[in-house]
Order: sequence, then C-alpha cells, then structure tokens
Amino acid sequence: MAWIVIGGLVFALASLGCTEDRRTDGDEFGTDDENYNYNNYDDNNYANNNVPNNNNANNNVPDNNANNNVPDNNANNNNANNNNANNNNTNDNNNNTIDSDTQSPPWWRDTSTRDTDTGKPPVIDTTPDTPPDPDGMRECTASEKPSPVSGGRKGWASRYWDCCMPHCSWPNNSGGNTSKTCNKSNAKINTPQQSGCNSDDNNAGYTCWDQSPFAVCKDLAYGFAAVPADGQNVCGKCFQLDFDGGFQHGEAKDSHRALRGKTMIVMASNTGGDVGQGQLDLMIPGGGLGQYKEGCQRQWSVNVYDESVVGKHYGGFTTSCNESGQGATLESLKSCVRKMCNSLFSGKQDLLNGCLFYVDWMQAADNPTYQYKEVTCPAALQQRYK
Repeated sequence: MAWIVIGGLVFALASLGCTEDRRTDGDEFGTDDENYNYNNYDDNNYANNNVPNNNNANNNVPDNNANNNVPDNNANNNNANNNNANNNNTNDNNNNTIDSDTQSPPWWRDTSTRDTDTGKPPVIDTTPDTPPDPDGMRECTASEKPSPVSGGRKGWASRYWDCCMPHCSWPNNSGGNTSKTCNKSNAKINTPQQSGCNSDDNNAGYTCWDQSPFAVCKDLAYGFAAVPADGQNVCGKCFQLDFDGGFQHGEAKDSHRALRGKTMIVMASNTGGDVGQGQLDLMIPGGGLGQYKEGCQRQWSVNVYDESVVGKHYGGFTTSCNESGQGATLESLKSCVRKMCNSLFSGKQDLLNGCLFYVDWMQAADNPTYQYKEVTCPAALQQRYK
C-alpha cells in the first residue's frame, strides 16, 4: 500500500507490482508534495542464481526476490514481464521496429502513424548537424527538429536516477539488444554478475553516467527512460515526446508552460511494473533515488539518507525545493534545484550535465504531459545505449 498526501488529505493506493528498476521520484506520480513509492526499478537481484527480475510482489520492489527461479514472475499480479525465453516476442530489436502484426498492439503502438506498406514507424532523421548544445540555447536547424507528432497518444513523464543496473543491461531481458553497464567507477564492463544496488562487488553493474539526458538544441533533446513492463520486449526502442504544456496532476505551472513546444526523443533502457500506460520514467540525475538507495551510496560515496544532499527519495531535488518554500516562482525553483545539482554532482560531470539539463532545458517541470509515438532511434542514442 502506498500513501499520498494531496491538499492535506491522505489517500491510500494499492501497491503496483514492479518488474524492475527503480525509478523516478515521487514527483513522477503526483504533485511535489506526494511521496508515492514510485522508484521501483532495475533487475536488482541477480544474486545467487544469476536470474534477474524476480519480483517481490508485496512491496513494489521489482526483481528483488532471489529465491525464485523464474524471471519477472510477480506472483501477486500475474505480471509476465521480461520472460523473453517464453513469449513469442516478434519485435525486431536490431532496428527498434516491429516486424509482426500478429499480436494485439502494445501500449506504444499507434498504427495510424505507421507506414502503410511496412507497418513500421516512419523514419525520422534526427542526427544532429552540429554537436549537442549543453545549454540548449542554440536554435534547431530544419533537419534536426522532427515533424510534430500527429495522431499519437497522450502521455506524461516522471523521472528518477537510482544508479542500479537497468533492466535492459541484463542479457536475459534484452532480447539480444543489451544496453551497456558500468562499474562503480563509471567504467564500462562487459560481464556484471549483480546490480550495484545489491552488491559492493567490484564487478557489480551500475547505470552508466553518459545515459543522462542532453539537449541537442533549443527545442530538441535526447535521453533514456523506463517504460511500462507489460510483457513486450521494448529494450532499445525510441519514442518521440512532444510536450504540450500540461501537468499530469493538476493545473499547469510556469515550468510546464515553458516546456511547451519542445521535443524529446528517449530510448527505453529500463522497465517498471508501476509505470502506467503512456507514462515514461525519464532517467534524470537528481530526480529521486526511490526505494533502492544503496547503489548511489556505493557509487557516489554520500549519505543517501540525508535528503538535504540527495533530495527527496521520491521527487528528488524539485520536491525538496518545493517543500522548503523555494519553489514559489519558476526562477526560485530553478535556482534551488541548480544549487543542489552543483553540490551533489561536483566532479561527476555527466551527472551534473544531466541534472542541469533538467533545470535549463526541462525548466524543472514536474510530471509534464506530452503527445508521443514510436520513432526510429537517432544515432546519438544508439551510441550511448551500447
């Protein structure tokens, strides 16, 4: 059971079975004041039998039951996520498109926008003509900005960064399209045996820091995300998000309105049983550690229980700033979040860049809404995925 507080009223929500990863902050699920247990990701227990994604269905802790010998079997919610060996997954993971229409359309498919001859998503050339712009202030060129989503679906973005080895970094989960993983020192490793959130072993795996989001130009950005764990193999697929200026949990704020008209393309590297249809949980440093904090404690050498340093476990820096009264205006909110970014990620440049991206490009927007569709992955994301 998870609890949220809205307007001084306390509501109980039934636990949602997670399949892995730990994601986002509480902000993802609601207002800045919410403490919804939303950060449950990452195949965290490859423990004694090297079988990832064994869910503990009673507490929203995905992939954390080391005694089950069946991957991704959430006993209490029949969640058949990530059983790659047993499902008839017809996704073509090498080109991130779908080659069969024999199954009912999964959550991300919008057949109205697919090529009538191939059934595949339209190819969008979003490879930057010039190097990425760290501040997101350069105007986009005509060839950089993709066409607006037409006939897509409504969705919303949450956020997280828990340091754990993502779902798609486990070969048993990825359907042949395995994402890279890094060690405690952020060096790429090839054969991790456990997630860093479960083990301090030298060969434990963590999220690689260069999978932080980044701006390509003023109105276009790239990043990675956790997607709904619905039994479909989505590792390495990409989605275009056209932000529409809305807020998932109430009246839009200045931060949401400032984000309107911008586009972000994200690649799926993680899944979560508590990520809803149309929701994408963006990987953003400072977005909230969630339930599993040990990985970041090991990798960052910080006290992850000191929320003045790491931010609210559910909601991250934005929630901390709002609860401290520093989010009354957009500029005061951004200033507060920026200070927390600079403090925690000093000397960790990729993480710092990703955190400041959230401030400068995303305007520190909490749970913004968008129109989305599946697209071909840009080369810049493919390079960081592998």
